[in-house]
Amino acid sequence: MKRRGTKVATVALVALMATACGSSGGKKAASGTASTVSAGQPKRGGTLNVGQFSPLSTFDPAQQSINNGEFGAIYGDLMHYDLQANHYVGDLALSATPNSDDTVWTVKLRPNVTFTDGTPFNAQAVVTNFTRDMKPTSGSPAQGELNAFVKSMAMTDDLTIVFTLKVALADFQFVLADYPTSIAAPSFLSQVDAGNKTATPVGAGPFKLTTFRPNEVIILSANPGYYDGAPYLDGLKFTYVAGGPATYQSFQTGQIQFAVINDLQTEKQVLNDKVSHQGRFSDINNALLINNRPKASSGGSVMSDVRLRLAVAAAFNEDTYNQRVYQGLGEANNELFPPGSKWNSPSMKGPAYDLNKAKQLVAQVKQDTGWDGSVTFVCSNSPDSANVPLAVKSMLDPVGFNVKINNSLNIGEFITDVIVHPAYDLACWGLSLPDYDPVADLYRTYHSGSQGNFGQFSSPDMDAALEQMAKATTDSSLRAALAHFNDVWNATIPWVNIAPGQFQTIWQSNVHGITPVGGLVSFAKVWLS
Repeated sequence: MKRRGTKVATVALVALMATACGSSGGKKAASGTASTVSAGQPKRGGTLNVGQFSPLSTFDPAQQSINNGEFGAIYGDLMHYDLQANHYVGDLALSATPNSDDTVWTVKLRPNVTFTDGTPFNAQAVVTNFTRDMKPTSGSPAQGELNAFVKSMAMTDDLTIVFTLKVALADFQFVLADYPTSIAAPSFLSQVDAGNKTATPVGAGPFKLTTFRPNEVIILSANPGYYDGAPYLDGLKFTYVAGGPATYQSFQTGQIQFAVINDLQTEKQVLNDKVSHQGRFSDINNALLINNRPKASSGGSVMSDVRLRLAVAAAFNEDTYNQRVYQGLGEANNELFPPGSKWNSPSMKGPAYDLNKAKQLVAQVKQDTGWDGSVTFVCSNSPDSANVPLAVKSMLDPVGFNVKINNSLNIGEFITDVIVHPAYDLACWGLSLPDYDPVADLYRTYHSGSQGNFGQFSSPDMDAALEQMAKATTDSSLRAALAHFNDVWNATIPWVNIAPGQFQTIWQSNVHGITPVGGLVSFAKVWLS
């Protein structure tokens, strides 16, 4: 039987990149030029200047909220999804092999690999990282994913780990390839856990840290002991640039040589200028996260009433959102898998726009509960999300809501505030769902038992639909499971989907060897001419 993950249509760029909810939307993936093969002989030397779309404040893998590529450069990857070969490939992990029902996976690590401090990269290091990530108090972005699937881990030898899962998962490789599962040297983690928050990160990736000025600049130097050979570059320099227009201006003036563009106006300029780029498309990229905690509970919300969730979905107008947020350049779409997705189907539609239905539902809740219509909508202060709160308010207030906006937080503060201190009813959010393998992200985000279920949505029907998806071993069986999931979604509205996403990874003409890996890129083989 053919396993899933053998074909790829489009990919997500970064799992939490769309938290600003202002990333570009559209129905078709933009065309691009790949640079995995470059003409000419690779040259050694030079530093690649990279534009960050969000500042980084820590190198603790359990505390990363956003990833511009620094974590992969320092820590490397256990596995990655090869976008050309259309399957998972081992990096620091050589292989991941399932038993007959996909409930037990045996992971073999690459031999003779060391961290940059000389300590061994082995099974104990992986288990130490994953155990730390899975602690309820860790705050790790990998926590929800690992706890959703992993029941136990056993080291059978120094390079072998046996993962016993809570549920059958046909593509557990996704968990190993996802960016939050960075493996740091236990020697570094022990320093951090002892209170040394400025300890120098130690990984087994192609680069190592030289300079770190939080929220400003990060400089990495080549790791000569990297298992796949020393990088061609002498180093990488990551500089924070706020917003797409400012990022592209820095690119045009040569201050940065590599960047990610995620707003439509700048993307259009990039395409018109015909710079080297790789177009990416992601499902459920922009969405409204809903606080589903019962109203009477701590951090609870009136939005736990399904009638209000259905009302928000019915009030969503694609044309209004497109005009107000994307200046008419995008195509907002509330389908989970819109045109451009591998899984798109005429039978999987989003909720219908119906103002009368929305007004009736809001009025019912007001009459039954005495609620005055007030809801708090939080969003970050990212330049790319500036128009989102007013767009949402313009659609919800006419049907009876009274939307109160809070958009004063930077992206890092916003993510922490929504996850740790759920004082909101609606929030800008995004899943950036990897179209090549959507199951694990959907499961950890919507299953009632997952710590990655930030909105705390709970539904037996949804749980059953997700478990059916996780067991699917072929594209056809997954497609059927996704159709059922779509039906449950429309009946319960755990989130409100707004739009897929367009991203452009861009680089100067003298940059070669950029290698897309899943939703990110690898800098290991980059060289400058």
